[in-house]
Amino acid sequence: MSPTPLVPVPTLPAVSCPASSHCNAEWPANTRANETASGAFCKPGYTGFVSRRCEPIDKYAQWNDACEGSCTRTPCLGLSEPKRTDRELTQIDHTLAAVGIHSALYCPQANSISEVDGYASWPATQVGSSVVVVEATVCAESYKFNSSSPPSRECRPDGTWGPATNPCIRT
Repeated sequence: MSPTPLVPVPTLPAVSCPASSHCNAEWPANTRANETASGAFCKPGYTGFVSRRCEPIDKYAQWNDACEGSCTRTPCLGLSEPKRTDRELTQIDHTLAAVGIHSALYCPQANSISEVDGYASWPATQVGSSVVVVEATVCAESYKFNSSSPPSRECRPDGTWGPATNPCIRT
């Protein structure tokens, strides 16, 4: 009796979940179905570590509503009272910065996984009276440190990021 011939199984193109905003986090568009995105994806003004599963739905993929971990509002001079909305807190941060009180201002957390960000994640960083140099601790998925020193960039006194130096490279 001869063995049954093997029939090739057609492969389907990989599908990914779309970029989305949920649980005070910005979820990337490059997470494939049946994978979990984990990282510091919190929106600017929030801090934390979260994960969320990308579920296959027929020929598509969609984010599961459940988030593990949390993104919590970064405190701002004790002004983050429960009665204030995120929009009000952002307006307060900008008003204080405009009158010279920079301790309420932060360079925002950056997880856009782009060339501008050096393909690395950057924590929300409180500004100083001069430039604060920050080193990334994590490269984006499928990227690694370019050398023995991690990417770095400046958090400027106005709350903006400078360009990333020594960016992560694709593995």
